[in-house]
Amino acid sequence: MYNLDFNIQYAVSSQYSDFSQIGEGNEDFGIGEYNKTVTTGSYAIPFWADGRKNNGDINIYMALVPLDGNTYSGNNFVSQISDNLNLKSVSPNPSNGNINLDFEVKQNSNLFFYVFDANGKLVFKNNLGQYQQGNFNKNINLESLSSGVYFIKLQNDEDGVFVSKKLIIER
Repeated sequence: MYNLDFNIQYAVSSQYSDFSQIGEGNEDFGIGEYNKTVTTGSYAIPFWADGRKNNGDINIYMALVPLDGNTYSGNNFVSQISDNLNLKSVSPNPSNGNINLDFEVKQNSNLFFYVFDANGKLVFKNNLGQYQQGNFNKNINLESLSSGVYFIKLQNDEDGVFVSKKLIIER
């Protein structure tokens, strides 16, 4: 059981928003309309809107905040939620270790591919390189991984946007 003091506020971002510009790029839609936190036994996952890009628009962000017993143990990462990157499918799934990623890139991006085990430990990383706008299929060999449940993450290094999916490897 977690006994966190929810009256204490923890920063999930060090970026600021220029509130004088909020709404200029989105017909005066403002910040504060949509905020939510989801929790698990190990993480708090807040979602919020902010204008940190200071371009008159707002974007949706999320953070994965690890919780350790009765204490906050630090901010793991913050990411913008976006439709600029779409991981359409991972096949086959379950796989013997050789997978195909079917994905769409909506803006030019340098992409990275990560695999995490069920405990969240990074077990594979690959720089997939630069992609122009379009649809792509990429074969990735994960035959070095043993049977088990994994989570894959495809990430755009330009703005940190990522998508993830569960992957099962059976041998």
